[in-house]
Amino acid sequence: MRFLLTAKLTERYEILKQLIDLSAYERLHEKADNLRKEYESQFKESKRQLDSESEYSVSETKLQEAKKSLNQAEKDWQAIQKRVEDLTSLLQQAKQWEQLNTQIINHQKELQELNELRVNSVEIKKKYNRFQELGLVIPQLSSIIEQSKRLDKTEQQIEQVRPRIQQLQNELGKVETGKKSAEKQVEELAKAIEQLQDESTALANRIGELAPLLEKLSQWELLQAKLNKREQELAKLPLDLAQTVKQAQEQDNQLAELEKVLPWLQQLARSRSDLAEALNKKQAASEQLESLDKQIQEHQEKNKKLSVDIETAREKEINLSHEVTRAKTEYEAVRKRRKRFEEAAHQPNCELCGQEITLEHAHKERKRLDEQIVTAKTHLKNLTLKHKQAAEHLKKIEVDIEALSKKMTSLDNKRNRTENQKNQAKQNIKQYTNQLKNAFNNLSATYQVYVYPYLPDNDLEWLDTTYPTEIDLEQLNQEVSSRKVHAKSLKKLHQQFNTWNNLDGERQTYCKELIELEEKFSLAEARQARSEKHNLQQTQEEQKLQLQESKQEHSQAKAKLTKASKTVTKLSSDLQPCQVELTENQGSQKEIQRDLKSRIGSLTELWQEEADTINIDELKELEIQRDGLAEYEKLSKKLNSVGESVTRIENQISNLRTQIEQLPPEAYRPAKEVEQELENAKHQRNELDENRKKAEINHNQLAEQHKRRLQLEKKLQEAERYLHLYKLLSNLLGKEGIQLHILRRAERAIVEIANKILDSLSRGQMRLELRGQEQNSGFQSNKALDLVAYNHNTGKRPTAIVLTSGSQRFRIAVSLALAIGQYAGQGARRIESVIIDEGFGSLDKNGRDDMIQELNELQQQLTRIILVSHQEEFFSAFTNGYTVELVHGASQVKLMESV
Repeated sequence: MRFLLTAKLTERYEILKQLIDLSAYERLHEKADNLRKEYESQFKESKRQLDSESEYSVSETKLQEAKKSLNQAEKDWQAIQKRVEDLTSLLQQAKQWEQLNTQIINHQKELQELNELRVNSVEIKKKYNRFQELGLVIPQLSSIIEQSKRLDKTEQQIEQVRPRIQQLQNELGKVETGKKSAEKQVEELAKAIEQLQDESTALANRIGELAPLLEKLSQWELLQAKLNKREQELAKLPLDLAQTVKQAQEQDNQLAELEKVLPWLQQLARSRSDLAEALNKKQAASEQLESLDKQIQEHQEKNKKLSVDIETAREKEINLSHEVTRAKTEYEAVRKRRKRFEEAAHQPNCELCGQEITLEHAHKERKRLDEQIVTAKTHLKNLTLKHKQAAEHLKKIEVDIEALSKKMTSLDNKRNRTENQKNQAKQNIKQYTNQLKNAFNNLSATYQVYVYPYLPDNDLEWLDTTYPTEIDLEQLNQEVSSRKVHAKSLKKLHQQFNTWNNLDGERQTYCKELIELEEKFSLAEARQARSEKHNLQQTQEEQKLQLQESKQEHSQAKAKLTKASKTVTKLSSDLQPCQVELTENQGSQKEIQRDLKSRIGSLTELWQEEADTINIDELKELEIQRDGLAEYEKLSKKLNSVGESVTRIENQISNLRTQIEQLPPEAYRPAKEVEQELENAKHQRNELDENRKKAEINHNQLAEQHKRRLQLEKKLQEAERYLHLYKLLSNLLGKEGIQLHILRRAERAIVEIANKILDSLSRGQMRLELRGQEQNSGFQSNKALDLVAYNHNTGKRPTAIVLTSGSQRFRIAVSLALAIGQYAGQGARRIESVIIDEGFGSLDKNGRDDMIQELNELQQQLTRIILVSHQEEFFSAFTNGYTVELVHGASQVKLMESV
């Protein structure tokens, strides 16, 4: 309760605001203000667009001129288009006139040719008869000449075949004699080959009888050679090979153990290095966190200061904004009064003051109103300048706050990153420690002693270890790398040892087999049999060469015989076609002679004599003569139908002249002249069409600009209207509007209720008033319950709450708290409980009795009242009570009996 009296006025404002619950009005104000900002943005954007479009604005006159130009261009284009269409039709008629004239001329030429044909009719008939005669004779003469050529060719072929047949018959006799000699030689050589094969079979049988003994001798010699070879190979191997293999195997086992622990030693060295790095990172992160915390604290203090400054600046800006609005209203009101006065100046009495309007009165009134306009305008200008400065100052503070906020956000992000780095370093330390323990446990006891006598317990002990160093790891790597070379050497030794065992076993086997083989045959007899076999093989080779030569001669003789047989067959085959060809040519000769005689006999006697002596050149001359007379065939046909043709052509000429007469006279000229005129008209039409399109584009652009201008003006008016409405609504719903009205009404109601309670508690001596009521002035919008106290015993002058006595302040505090509770209970946020803790020490006996009476009366309005006090008067004042006592160092609560 006393906190409410000692709190700042702004803090009392916030408390009262929470009790009344202005959240709905705040939401409405926020929504209205957002709409105001939205329409303000639309208004500015529309005004900017309208200003940017001002230089391109289009008037109605300019738009009408563009429309007129477009209509004129359209008329000009339609006129030239009509001219183009007329010329296009005329061009077709001119072309038709030219075609008809050309056809008449052609028909006239054709008519002239027919007349000339009548004059030369006798010569045409004569030459046509000659043409027909040559047409019948020339094919027969051509056939006779062709058959004569065939007869000459056949006689030449007969003369060529006869010498060839005689030559083939002579060669065939010689080849048959050689064939008989070759058959006799082949038979003699076959008998000699058979004798040599019998002798070779006898030698092979003897060699086969010696083969078993010689095979045993070969086995003995082979075993002896293998035995000598194994003894030589054993002599090349080292003598102490088994001991060398044992020593090399022990060394390989040591290297294998080193290869197994080397990765763990490398892991231990890496993890130890990583552990040291992680500890350094953790220390660096801790130091950086301390620095960042100091910077964040400094920025928070700056932010608090800027928050106070921005509240002050915002309050100043809002007040100046209200003052500017009021000054604008006053300025507009003065201007309207001036305007109304001018409108009412012609009336007998002034509507503003009711006096009779004279020249002097009108002059004074105008002067007075003009002075008020100047004063209001100056005042508005000064307030606008102050408001602008306040807004700029507010914006500067907002920019500073935003910059400071960004810095604080950056510092927070940096601190979070540093904190994450520190946590990551802790996790890494734990991870690297586990890796070190794992690597140490996987080492053999020999290498564990090198690292540390026992498993380290903490990070510092791990950092105290030095083995293995980089040099140690490099040396161990070299030793492990040499294991491959040593393994190859060990493998080679094992191979040599296995080779020695294999060779020694083979040597013993060969010795045993030699002894067993020598017991089975006589070595001397075997060597004598080898000598005999050698001699037999030499004889066999000689017979083989002789047999080969005989076979070769036999093959040559057979080849000679085969060749002779083929030659006989070939000559016989060549002779038969020649004989057939001779017979066929002789038959053809007789047939051609008969046909030639028949063809000559079919000709007239004149042409028979010509056919006996005619040659190819004379025939070609006749063909040329025939071809030269070919035109008279057509002339003859024309001559037969010349009468009908003349009549037909004369009718066609008459029809063509009739068609020409149907054409318009302006078409009686060359088509090229009309075509050139049409091209000029089309060119002019294209120019006019281009002008028409440009006029249409210009008109459309101007119409679009005019339409866009109207739309922008409409949009600007609408945005301005809604901006004014939502600005007014935002002001009405804001802190200076209905919210302030509700707070002030609640404030007065709370003070009224508090005075009723205080009147009872002070026995009618004290009352409270709002400082604004006492001073009869306005309130500040962000302050509440700015109270002063009146005491009837001390006079009518108000006393500040802080200057009242302790008991008075307690009564005021209780009255105010209970009044707030009663007022809040009427609304949605009902207060059901009141707690008074040790609040009665400053009251005298009468004051305490008054307080007890007031609290008993308050029980009808509240669900519960909790009093905490050491004073015994309160024990019996209420029906329910508890005592709290300290028993054995602990608080013990007991229900207090009713008195």
